[in-house]
Amino acid sequence: MHLLHCTYPAGRGFGAVSLLRPFLCLLPGMQALAVVLFPVLLMLFALAMERVESRLSRLSVRQQEVEEFLDKASHDDVATLAREGFPHALARFHRRRRRVLVMELDDAESDMGARRAS
Repeated sequence: MHLLHCTYPAGRGFGAVSLLRPFLCLLPGMQALAVVLFPVLLMLFALAMERVESRLSRLSVRQQEVEEFLDKASHDDVATLAREGFPHALARFHRRRRRVLVMELDDAESDMGARRAS
């Protein structure tokens, strides 16, 4: 063990103080640990944020889709929006629109078939 003697100025009245420590200073070891760990922790944080960003980008919706939903949504679509959130409401809206388009195409084909038959 090293014996470290610290003396304070005479005006303070402390006298000589002896501190016993195994090493004179722990600061170099802590600095080395910080130098090694900081880049590793920073890289792990960046990778975690990248994963969060990729999940958020999959859930994001374009402005055009939002405007279309707000212009053409039914009462049930708005209720789904309030209950389950925008991605579910938008999916329901798109399913309903596809069904309407399929029905319109079927009607158009049956009208064309009737015209050809006559």
